[in-house]
Amino acid sequence: MGKAKASLSSELLRDNHGRYAEEMANALEERIRQHPKKELIQIVRRDWTELARSGKLKFSDDTLVVAFIDPTGISQVPMNAMLQLTKNKRIDLLVTIQHSLGITRNLSQYLKSETGRTAMDRFLASDEWRHWKWKDSSEFARLAIDAFGKRIKLEDFIGTRHISIPEHHPLYRFTLFSRHERAENFWNKILKIDESGQRELL
Repeated sequence: MGKAKASLSSELLRDNHGRYAEEMANALEERIRQHPKKELIQIVRRDWTELARSGKLKFSDDTLVVAFIDPTGISQVPMNAMLQLTKNKRIDLLVTIQHSLGITRNLSQYLKSETGRTAMDRFLASDEWRHWKWKDSSEFARLAIDAFGKRIKLEDFIGTRHISIPEHHPLYRFTLFSRHERAENFWNKILKIDESGQRELL
């Protein structure tokens, strides 16, 4: 039985994000150079959403996959690409959702656009968010993240507990989607609180 772990990043290799992505890819390449199983590791220097659309992130049904999606903004996790990943039968999705940088700080820009082509429209693959009732940007962000999670769960995924980091004024949310209840048990154990009150994350 095969097992795959995919670390997905959608920064295009251009401008500041491009240079950063290139540096990270080079660092990763250097890090695995001495790994005993380096021949099994492939670093792909492409936008992961393009790979998903092209079907190149489709794995065999007997392959266990953990996909870690860790973007710098919601524009890099469009729902259509996420749904391509969910077509893998045995995949767990560990997702960082940019709460502050991706949603609350950009809300005014999303609202100004009437084209239906904003990062928020792509994040949810819907424009229903334009009709929501909310009091402030934090509440809007919560609604957006809830809508994102509900759409993933329609593909038979279990949505686990979200973790806000930092907890009181979150910059981003961290969560796991899986089709197996055991994953939720593992997740809760990972997120246990130690004696000093600190969360033991990973």
